[in-house]
Amino acid sequence: MVEGAQNIRVRLQNGRELDAEITGTDPQSDVAVIEIPTGDMPALKLADSSKLEVGEWVMAIGNPFGLQHTVTVAVVSSKAF
Repeated sequence: MVEGAQNIRVRLQNGRELDAEITGTDPQSDVAVIEIPTGDMPALKLADSSKLEVGEWVMAIGNPFGLQHTVTVAVVSSKAF
């Protein structure tokens, strides 16, 4: 979603827009982690993926393909580490 992007701009639900920086990518799964440099927003603590077990629920929240406010959930069916 961010490959080759020069600038990343995030629009919040309240209409506020902020510049973001890419902090990590995984082109194989088309996932990116971005950082929004602001101190006035709540944040979720990231889990330790090394402790993930088969059968646990996982969730992805984002705006792929121009869709707004999407949530995808799944159950981990295997681990290939």
